[in-house]
Amino acid sequence: MKEYLFLLGILFCACSAKPTYYKAATDNPVFIKNTIFSGEEYLSLPRFSALKIKYRLDTVLGSETDEWNLKNKAADILMVCGTEKKILSKDPESAETAAEFAQTFSWLEWDVYTNRFSAFPHHEEKLLMYRDSFFNQHTWLWKGKPHWAYNTPFVQYIDQQEPVYWTPDTVFSTVTIHKDQAHIVLTSETPNFNSYQCKKDNTDSWEPCDSSIVFTLNKMSTDLYFRTLNRAGVPGAVHHLQFKWKS
Repeated sequence: MKEYLFLLGILFCACSAKPTYYKAATDNPVFIKNTIFSGEEYLSLPRFSALKIKYRLDTVLGSETDEWNLKNKAADILMVCGTEKKILSKDPESAETAAEFAQTFSWLEWDVYTNRFSAFPHHEEKLLMYRDSFFNQHTWLWKGKPHWAYNTPFVQYIDQQEPVYWTPDTVFSTVTIHKDQAHIVLTSETPNFNSYQCKKDNTDSWEPCDSSIVFTLNKMSTDLYFRTLNRAGVPGAVHHLQFKWKS
């Protein structure tokens, strides 16, 4: 009798055991949410078409891969020092030339409202300043005087850099697995967002998809790829999910 019950227990466990699925670790671009900037430029406006033609804004996305080659090697840039704007050939501290300096983007402030050109002349003004040691030890001069925005409602201070370096055009996914169903919810901070795109295999073509997807898994390893597409037709970074099966 005991042997019979033991055998029934083995059969019951074997019959009730079901395959399980899990999300494998994948290497994806870091997603940092935008928590501080507001607004976006509307690329469909006629004024942006004029800028695109005048400054060849699409060249970097075309045949030229190095934006620096478009800037005339800074031949039309003068490096000056102080309120008297003394012309320098090299920076006395770093020994960098004007051409070398032009390759470095050093911002004194960021616009909180990032739709200046689309909303002009009715745009809102607020400057974002990072209060680091450099900020505390220097004064931003504007026409020979401390910048007008200091200590006014038009400036917002931050003590950490993270809010500035949010990641546009990057996908973040939340995944819930129930039996053989994977429920995927996509999130992104994509200016001029148009749609999400997805494909099952790396060799497949991209297809439009919703931000919420239910996908049926099978015993084979399953790879899914997602990205954003903005209204200019420019795709964002690829987000990869992989699902595996174990009994």
